[in-house]
Amino acid sequence: QFSTSSNSSSTLFKIDLPTPHQPTSHDSSLSSQPSHPLRNCYSCKETKCHQNQSHVKHAQNHRFQAKGKTTYLIDESWPEFQTYLNQYNPDSSPATHIIFPFPSHFPKWGRRWGWAFPSYSTSSSSLTQTIPWKASLKRVLALKKASFSTAPIFKHQIQINQAYADALLKHIPLETTHLIIAQSLLPFLYQAGVCAGRTYDVLMSRLPFRALQARLDTLKTQYTQSPTLADFRVPSFLEEMEENALKKARRIITPHREIAQLFGNQSRLLEWSNPPKTPDSSSQPMSKHPQIEPTILLFPASLVARKGAYELKKIISSLNQNYPNQFRLKVMGKAIESESFIKDLKYTPFDGHWDSIDGVLYPSHIEHQPRILLRALSLDIPVITSSVCGLDENLQSLSINDLEDLEGFVRWCVQLEKRH
Repeated sequence: QFSTSSNSSSTLFKIDLPTPHQPTSHDSSLSSQPSHPLRNCYSCKETKCHQNQSHVKHAQNHRFQAKGKTTYLIDESWPEFQTYLNQYNPDSSPATHIIFPFPSHFPKWGRRWGWAFPSYSTSSSSLTQTIPWKASLKRVLALKKASFSTAPIFKHQIQINQAYADALLKHIPLETTHLIIAQSLLPFLYQAGVCAGRTYDVLMSRLPFRALQARLDTLKTQYTQSPTLADFRVPSFLEEMEENALKKARRIITPHREIAQLFGNQSRLLEWSNPPKTPDSSSQPMSKHPQIEPTILLFPASLVARKGAYELKKIISSLNQNYPNQFRLKVMGKAIESESFIKDLKYTPFDGHWDSIDGVLYPSHIEHQPRILLRALSLDIPVITSSVCGLDENLQSLSINDLEDLEGFVRWCVQLEKRH
C-alpha cells in the first residue's frame, strides 16, 4: 500500500491522439505525395529525446527507488534502540529518514533524548535526518515547568508529547512507506493518520496503557490507602487508540521481556545493554568490616506503591524483627508515599557508593527500564526482584506476594555474597 501523493510515480496519464487521416483513391492530393515511414522510438535515432524508452525506464526506476523510504520517529534514547538503529546498512536498505529530538553531544538534554548515528550517515545520500529544534526545546521547557505542578506529571507528559508529535507531522516525507515509531508518539501519530497506508514498527518502552492501568487498579484494591496509585491514568479514547495502533503494527521492538511476551510472535526481543563492569566514577572505595558492620540493602527507586514500597516495608520489618541490627536500608529515589508511611521505616539516602551495597532488594510491580539493576548485576551484587522488571529469564525472580520466600532469598543472597 502506498499513500496518495501528488508526485506519486504510480499516476498514469493517458493522451488520446487524433486518428490519422487515411488516404483514399479519390484523394489525389495525398496519393501524389511521397510516402514516409512511420517514425517511432524503435526507428528514430534520437536517443536524447525525453520520450526515448531508455530515459523513461531510468526515470521510472529512479522514482521507484525514491518512494520506498523508511522514516524513523524516535524519542527517548535507549542504548538498545540505538544499537538497533545502528544496524541500518545503506547498501542493502531503502532510503531512510530519521527524525530525532537532539544529537547525543547536545549539552544537558543529550543524555535523555540524544541520538548518535554511524559514520555512514554523513556520506550516504540514502540516509537523511531532521532535528525539530523548536519543537524539542519547547517540549523540554514544558516538562520543566510541569515538574513544579501539583498535578501528576504523567498527565502533563501526555499533553506535551501530543504537542511534540503534532509538530513532527510536517517533517515526515510524503514518499515514506514504512515507519519506525517511538511508543510515546504512537497514539498521536496514529490518530493523525500518519500510519494509514503504511507499514510500521513500534519501539516499545513501557506497558500498553490498558495493561498499565489494569495493574494499577488491581494494586489500588489491595492498598486503598495509597495516594500514588491514582497516577498514570489516560483518557479512554487514548487507551483505545494505542491498543488499535499496536494491534496493526508489523513488529513490536523492545528489550523488556514481559512486554515482548504480551505480543508473542509479533515482538522482536532485543538484548539489554549492560553497563561497563566498573563502579561509577563518583564512587570511592570504602573499607568494609562484615564482622561488625550490618548488611546494607539498596532499594533502587522511590518509596511508592507501584515500585513495591509496601512489600519492602513488610520485608524489612520482618528482617529487623528476626535479625535485630543486622540489616540497614538505603533508598535511591526521593519521592515517598506519604509522611506517615515512612514514620516507622528507617533508611538513609543512597550516596552513590556501590562498594557499600551487599544486595539490591526491589519487589516492584512496574519497572520499564531496569538500568540500576543492570548496574548492580555488572558489579556482581545480588539482585532480588520480580519478573516485571523484564530482565533475562535465566535470572531467578520470585513472586512479590510470597514474602516469606522472598525474605529467605534475601538472607541466602547476602550470605552468598559474604562468602565471596
